[in-house]
Amino acid sequence: MFYVHTAHLVLKPEFIDRFKARIRRHAQTCLDAEAGCSVFRTFQDRDDPTRFMMYEVYADKEADTIHRNTPRFKQLREEIDDWVTNRDWWFWEEFSEA
Repeated sequence: MFYVHTAHLVLKPEFIDRFKARIRRHAQTCLDAEAGCSVFRTFQDRDDPTRFMMYEVYADKEADTIHRNTPRFKQLREEIDDWVTNRDWWFWEEFSEA
């Protein structure tokens, strides 16, 4: 079973390009450095370019907790905090396999 985290962010328009570059680096670093992180994808809304969703798949809840406590995650949050106007986090636990 997997543990999924989705983050839904709305950005200030002037930070979109900087955010895209920064989140790409962050995602790749997480995939390279965290054994428990198997997917880290970022999506931009087709109709509203200020809206983003990060889709992250972890081995379990503990792997996500480890991710959230890394210095790289804390640095990212600090760096982009002023860029973000709204933030929602959703956590998903798999209950069936197909």
